[in-house]
Amino acid sequence: EGFDNNYLVPKPQNNETSINALFSGDLWIGGIDTFGIIKLAGQTYYNEEYWPGPLNENGQIENNNCSNFNRFWKVNGETITDFRTEFEQNGNILTADEIDESILKWPGRNNPHFSDFELPQNQDLAPFWDFDNDGIYDPTQGDYPVIDGLHSALYADQMLWWVFNDNGGNHNNTYAEALRMEIHALAYAFQTDDELNDATFCKYDFINKGYSPLSETYV
Repeated sequence: EGFDNNYLVPKPQNNETSINALFSGDLWIGGIDTFGIIKLAGQTYYNEEYWPGPLNENGQIENNNCSNFNRFWKVNGETITDFRTEFEQNGNILTADEIDESILKWPGRNNPHFSDFELPQNQDLAPFWDFDNDGIYDPTQGDYPVIDGLHSALYADQMLWWVFNDNGGNHNNTYAEALRMEIHALAYAFQTDDELNDATFCKYDFINKGYSPLSETYV
């Protein structure tokens, strides 16, 4: 009682009970900077050391980004397949009104159709397949969400993306300084007829914004 963020399998329906396959799972990241100072982020059940949102180029979090990114973005593989089919059948031309919102408002880099709030400009966020190879996520130009847009156009039957960081507040668990780490997370699963059907995969991309390439030091 009191915990509503456990990993429940299968998803409860109509007040049904379900198995808590995972009570709690968190990342622990640490290191020593060029001045010998320990930087560490790791949280347990209650003490938060990660907060929602991307960091700016100085490794800081802006208040509006923290609240705006306090959510998950979900897209289903069937929706992406239908989008790709319709895009091809329409001669590689689609209007925004013809695209499902889970694809249209995927928080990819500089998405011109994202209207929930203002995305940080020129910042890599949710992964996507860049159909026209222009570096901008625009589904009207054939772009769509994928697991890892740098390497393949593979997508899963369901994908959830979110972003968080370790510099949005005090580290009251480790009492260490922040690394200024931005973390992009993608949870995904496949619907199959074998054991893969029971698995959930998690992919993390770590962007160290505590490192200064100009001085070649970690701050």
